Amino acid sequence: MTHRLTKRADHRQTQLTTAASDKLNAAQKRLTAKQNTLTATKAKLSAAIKQDPQAASQYKTQEAALAKQQAKLTVAQKSLTAQRQSLKKTSQLTYEIQSRNDYNSGYNQYGEDAKRIDVLANTFPIIFFAVAIMVTLITMTRMAEEKRQELGVLGALGYTKHDAMKVFIIYGVLAGLLGSAVGAWFGTSFLPRKIFAAYAANFTMPSFQTPPSLLWISVAVIISLLCATLPAIIVATKQLREVPAVLMAPKPPKSGSKVLLERIPGLWQHLSFNHKVTIRNLFRYKSRMLMTILGVLGCTALLITGFGIRDSLNGIVKTQYSDIIHYDVIGVFNPNATSASRKAYEKKVDDLKGVKNNTKVYYESVTAKPTDEVTNQSVSLIVPKSTKAFKKRRYPA
Repeated sequence: MTHRLTKRADHRQTQLTTAASDKLNAAQKRLTAKQNTLTATKAKLSAAIKQDPQAASQYKTQEAALAKQQAKLTVAQKSLTAQRQSLKKTSQLTYEIQSRNDYNSGYNQYGEDAKRIDVLANTFPIIFFAVAIMVTLITMTRMAEEKRQELGVLGALGYTKHDAMKVFIIYGVLAGLLGSAVGAWFGTSFLPRKIFAAYAANFTMPSFQTPPSLLWISVAVIISLLCATLPAIIVATKQLREVPAVLMAPKPPKSGSKVLLERIPGLWQHLSFNHKVTIRNLFRYKSRMLMTILGVLGCTALLITGFGIRDSLNGIVKTQYSDIIHYDVIGVFNPNATSASRKAYEKKVDDLKGVKNNTKVYYESVTAKPTDEVTNQSVSLIVPKSTKAFKKRRYPA
């Protein structure tokens, strides 16, 4: 790539030099033609004066005009000579590769915001979806277990297993489709517009469009239907294997067994009866305990993440504008301005009532490219004229 750019720069340099030389040659030809014409006119005028010396005073006006033309031609010739020398001293043409991030700060900032949204979009939905799946699994499993006696009644009345499970299939399908439809609308229309409005407040953007993604909506619908129907069907299938008379009777509780805490001497005896029952139920229904723990874990993680992001952003503002930046205003003036203009500017700054301290600095916005980053980063370069005053005051204005 570098070789191609160098070759292209050399070719462009040759084109520009050739074009400039052609223009200078054409100007030289015109200047030479004018000089020849002027020389011929002078020769004719000299011959006329020699033939009639008494009429020399009459040709003084023409001689003065010819002298002025000669002076102009001399100046033009010097200018052409200077331009030729300047053309020879012209530096080599070089090309510099810059992406849009290098010269368009708005584009760069918008790209950074898009990356942040992308990171959040790849993290938060997973936690939300995992919590939703666990809640759905627990709800549908408990519903199937609570319908145990109704399944026994349907079996005793002669309904087939397929007919008895229709209630779970229809309920799961309707719940899955309704939830998927509402979630798809929120995910493709409502939430993206709110997020875009918050992030694009500082940009001028065209109308925001969110075309629905059929692929991801289909994946979400399939997972929702599976989570809403499979647990209930599996539980109902296990229950329908028993005879209707057993199903119509209440389900006997699981047999309890000693837990690990009972084996610790001196601990179990100090627990109350309610605490003992709660601990035994936790270990008796391990799947429910696991689902509950994972659900609380996900919700707690989301809450802590949300509050943590808020606190982190608030802390950044305080650190940036209290600990790092110790100035309120940067006044920029033209470095090529006259001495009188600079003094007038400095006097105006000194006369401002709100300015407590000020010092002179060199300020420039530069770009830097870290080794682990793809895009350039904007850096504000501040060089104080007096380091002692800068350390003492730290209030450039």
